[in-house]
Amino acid sequence: DDGAIFHLNGVEAARLRMAPGITNFGALAQNLATEGQPDLIAFSTRSLVGGENTLAVEVHQATPFNADVVFGLSLISTATATNQPSLINVQRSSNGLELTHVGIEGRRYVLESAPTLGANWTNVLTFTNNAAQMLIQDSSGTGGSSKFYRSRLVP
Repeated sequence: DDGAIFHLNGVEAARLRMAPGITNFGALAQNLATEGQPDLIAFSTRSLVGGENTLAVEVHQATPFNADVVFGLSLISTATATNQPSLINVQRSSNGLELTHVGIEGRRYVLESAPTLGANWTNVLTFTNNAAQMLIQDSSGTGGSSKFYRSRLVP
């Protein structure tokens, strides 16, 4: 109707026209919605678990003593399940090499490099993927020599 707070498995996932911070049952929504118009919300899926999940929504009015409450929900989910990351868009820059790492948000990876495919791999960077795609810079990638990269999931 006017505002809502969405909880996924007990963890707040999104707010719609609600002030940040602690709320209670009497908290009022901000900025009235256009009646009957849908809102699209994308929220973090970090609290999803394998199997059954629970989405709970608390609906808030924008004015006290308002008699109408309307709520409808359509949920669309897209899941990507791979433990094999990708490195794309490798480019030289003034700071060395830039690579785009594609992996699973919240998972830990190690980026390694080698001068040739038969050589030993050395650790360039160990990191947690904060987004599905991350830009990584390797300042040791300056100069004209060839370099091979790989990324792997850290157990």
